[in-house]
Amino acid sequence: MYVIAEANLGRIRLASGDAAGALSAFETALALLEGAGDGEAEEDGEGEAEVTADHANAKKESVLPSWKQSRVGLQVQFGFSMAHFILGQHDEALAAFEWALSTLETAEEWKTMPELELGAVRAHVSILLARVLWTLGGHDREEAAKAQLLDSIADAPQNLGVMVSLAAAGAVTGDADLMDTALSDITNLGRVQVQALDGEGHVDFLISMEHFIAGRTKDGLVALRDSTRTKELTTTKAQLALAEALLRIASLPSATESQRESGRQATERALILVQERAAFESGEMLGSVARLLGVLYSIEAASSSTSSAAEEEGSSGVQHREAETGRSRAIEWAQRAVMASPWEETHWTALAQASR
Repeated sequence: MYVIAEANLGRIRLASGDAAGALSAFETALALLEGAGDGEAEEDGEGEAEVTADHANAKKESVLPSWKQSRVGLQVQFGFSMAHFILGQHDEALAAFEWALSTLETAEEWKTMPELELGAVRAHVSILLARVLWTLGGHDREEAAKAQLLDSIADAPQNLGVMVSLAAAGAVTGDADLMDTALSDITNLGRVQVQALDGEGHVDFLISMEHFIAGRTKDGLVALRDSTRTKELTTTKAQLALAEALLRIASLPSATESQRESGRQATERALILVQERAAFESGEMLGSVARLLGVLYSIEAASSSTSSAAEEEGSSGVQHREAETGRSRAIEWAQRAVMASPWEETHWTALAQASR
């Protein structure tokens, strides 16, 4: 049971931003799991040892069954990977994710799992690995992330998380073909099944983003307004969703200054509303607010970079510094969003965009 306690401690520390403390807890959990395996092997070879009935029962209750050990171990590997990533230890993070995928292929406990369930687990690991690759940036890593997601579809052809991640990748890069393909696969599942699987309304939100990328601003706003996600949000969260959508428009290469200003104004209104309702809602929305600020600073950085190209040399240096400051702030706030809610894929998308 100490394994579960250490794993939970690691997750709590990770969510609160203490990546170093989380890594320590996850390392302890991994050591306990390895010790449990060694202990079982030694016990099998000690047929001569005398053990009382009470002691045997107590030991049986304190040791996790092997199938549960494998599941807890995989969760610990996830956290171990994320802690390394947040600490900037990217090679270690990627190696840990590869280790998790290898475990699924080789461990005996996973070989007895139904193929459908195993495919879902593989897809989950692949999604996390793809997000890390994407966030690290660079063309090769982005292509590797896409390949990872496309490969996982073979294991879980109807996994909504994989499809949504591919659509999100298309949204970030402005790749309309990738986004159209992913969303077509999703809609082919049928509206009822999608609604059952997509409780948070990510699909509807991505459909609105598809309109924005194609320049259909009005259709995008209508889709966002009618989406399940927005309808079920509180007033404050709906304002944040609208502000983010307008900021996404503003971040497109073809965005006009008027569209950028609309995004800024919507953000200001949303943040004022958050401040007014801080006592009621701000705690649970920390990640969303941080992500929103990250997107806003990304746009300001891009705007400063564009302005510096048109200015004379004297003011160009100032504009360049403003752009770098905006980019640094964007990455900082996006990282805060990820640390506040590492399970939210929109936070990872914002971090990837800020880091580009």
